[in-house]
Amino acid sequence: QPCSSDGASLQAGHTHFLLVDNEAHGRQAWGGEMLFRARLESAVRERFHIRSVLICMRGGPGTVQDVFSHLSKGQPVVLLPETGGATSYIAHYVHSYRANQATSGWGTTDPRRAHDLAMAAEVALPQHLRQRFDSQL
Repeated sequence: QPCSSDGASLQAGHTHFLLVDNEAHGRQAWGGEMLFRARLESAVRERFHIRSVLICMRGGPGTVQDVFSHLSKGQPVVLLPETGGATSYIAHYVHSYRANQATSGWGTTDPRRAHDLAMAAEVALPQHLRQRFDSQL
């Protein structure tokens, strides 16, 4: 069943689910699990002294926030743009941004620039994505 403003069905290909109730309904409920998930991920990283990698598939405006959060903490992000959704828009933006920056004196693979990239994308992407995804919900 496709996602709608009323919710999303559980995907059969998954083996485990963690359901979070934020007491919101309809459109306001979307993304309500993100703060809980971020806190849970942080607790697991600290408890077991491990790093995390964000793997992005499809997604909406919340995916954009996840990417910025991970990049700002120096955590790696893997984008699977062929899956569509916000991930394809983020990947397109990253590719365009890096192509433009390559002519301004720094290499496109410089990991110290991830934060700069995230901050620049934070200004450009969310409004466009929110317009796109709000029209689909």
